Amino acid sequence: MRIIPGLIAGLVVALLAAAVLPVPALGDNDDDAEVTGVVVSVNGGDGSFQFREFSSNLIWSAILRRDAKIQLKGGKDRDEKRYRLTAGDIVEVEGRVLSSRTVLVKKVKVLAHTTAQPSGIVLPQPGQPAGAGPAPGLTVPAIVKTIGIGAAVKAFAPALNTFVNKLLQAKDAQTQQTTKVVPILSITLGVNTPGQAAVGAAQVSGPKASVDKVQAVAVIDANYQGSFSIRALVPVDSLEPWKRLVRVPSVGVSAIIDLKL
Repeated sequence: MRIIPGLIAGLVVALLAAAVLPVPALGDNDDDAEVTGVVVSVNGGDGSFQFREFSSNLIWSAILRRDAKIQLKGGKDRDEKRYRLTAGDIVEVEGRVLSSRTVLVKKVKVLAHTTAQPSGIVLPQPGQPAGAGPAPGLTVPAIVKTIGIGAAVKAFAPALNTFVNKLLQAKDAQTQQTTKVVPILSITLGVNTPGQAAVGAAQVSGPKASVDKVQAVAVIDANYQGSFSIRALVPVDSLEPWKRLVRVPSVGVSAIIDLKL
């Protein structure tokens, strides 16, 4: 798989060290959140758990709704019904924020499992910073290799978006438009290997209503007269642009975020 080179893992560490703590990605309602991290403890009685968010390194408390669903990546329905979360599960949590770093969970997607999370960890209170850097034992490259580029971009998108905006603000080049970070998807790779289509990330900017529709930036590679390599970047409303390529109007690409593994 070809990965765009460039982003150093220290980008996220530098962001955290500067005390820039991003808000989680929000859904259609302001109180809805999607957060990705690693489970550090589970309450065996009611299934509630605590997990460490990748992008901020903060501890979240998760309370399962009665109708909460657990999805396994590539799993079957019968496996999902029997599955019990354990420490070390890398999860994408969706639900409603009840208070600072407490979420009422409607869906948990289990992306992978890692043994890098040490046992017997002393947990801070929810909302209390746990120090700069990713979860203990998990470096940024390790996270990317474990859950894939697309899921990693989604996990770190709020932090990366805040970092880019602060970077531009420091140079008096900030935008007044809405921004967010989304994966870059290769049309060429997506046709044959959709699971490997994510090759990086991009920040897009524009009117809020339009930016909210953007799911990814599609990249179309071409060559002109054998000497010029062309890379067209198209903000799109789908995570499968190789099936249907539709540009979201009024939205531009304001930053390219490369990954170095």
